[in-house]
Amino acid sequence: MRLCGVEPPPLEVLHEDADLIVLVKPSGLLTHATHANETDTLASYAESRFGPLPIGKGPERPGIVHRLDRETSGVMLVARTDAAMLNLEAQFKARTVSKTYRAFVTGTLDTDEFEIDSPIEGEAPGSDRQRIARAGFGKQSQTSFRVLERYGAYTLLECKPVTGRRHQIRVHLFSNKIQILGDGLYRVREAPKPDFRIPRMALHAARIQFEHPRTGVTQEQYCPDPPDLAQLREQLDHG
Repeated sequence: MRLCGVEPPPLEVLHEDADLIVLVKPSGLLTHATHANETDTLASYAESRFGPLPIGKGPERPGIVHRLDRETSGVMLVARTDAAMLNLEAQFKARTVSKTYRAFVTGTLDTDEFEIDSPIEGEAPGSDRQRIARAGFGKQSQTSFRVLERYGAYTLLECKPVTGRRHQIRVHLFSNKIQILGDGLYRVREAPKPDFRIPRMALHAARIQFEHPRTGVTQEQYCPDPPDLAQLREQLDHG
């Protein structure tokens, strides 16, 4: 799904070799094509820049082995060969890939570390929303959280999903009446209303660790907060 005659936007490259690319997905960019948007995606821009990518998961998902929500920024793996794609998919399935997110959230938490282990299911047919599953339904979902900073009525959390369900971090926090700042889909009614600007949903994929599909050597890639979240942190620091 290459873009013909269109100059793709610059994508920050953290690592590139013959087997894979590690990119930084900006907030607002879809990971791969949907019925509503077939071209303006990280996958299509990556293919335009790096050439044909494997389509084992379908032509709309060239090179894609995992995804980030549209508003989430951060580190993404893209496979360059069929062998690399199969290997990385197997690592995700075995849950040996370690991912770390940073989330600015509402609330003052009374504990420094906690874990949420609750199955997740779709809320309704055709709806994008997910929810904590009814008894006997849903898929097992587990996330660990650690407080990094407290800013009065707000908190910066480190989030480590063990599983990789749709909207997992957002749903797990929402189920405990914690809202990610700027999240318009999972709004906590009782959450404080910030009097400062929130540029977008304040969730960032900061780190990923995996085994290189060819060498087996452990790889770790890190991406600091992008400028919009760095500015949000400054506002919280001086609030």
